[in-house]
Amino acid sequence: MLVGVLERREKGALNHYAAALAAGGDRPRAFELYHQALAMNRELNKPDDEAISLEGIAEHHTATGELTLGIEHLHQALEIYRRLGMATDTRRVQDRLDGLPALGRTPVLPASRTV
Repeated sequence: MLVGVLERREKGALNHYAAALAAGGDRPRAFELYHQALAMNRELNKPDDEAISLEGIAEHHTATGELTLGIEHLHQALEIYRRLGMATDTRRVQDRLDGLPALGRTPVLPASRTV
């Protein structure tokens, strides 16, 4: 039982570690860790942490000029936050999407912005 609890905490910490690496400039390693965290969060059925992983992956793609991939990952994160009713996170991701070039896509209308 204790091993399972520790394993879940360790897996949840990957997003934080990846964010620290990205902030420190080690984008390739952060990108790798976000992918590991995404797989683990999906396995553990932790959609809020899954969305954080998706945001990290999106940030890497947008920073490296892969806007289409970045936008796709942000849309996935946005859908999770909306489904979970996480208004602040929904707004943050929608604002991020609104600040990126549309790339010929139909704009996504924001969900109700009530808190």
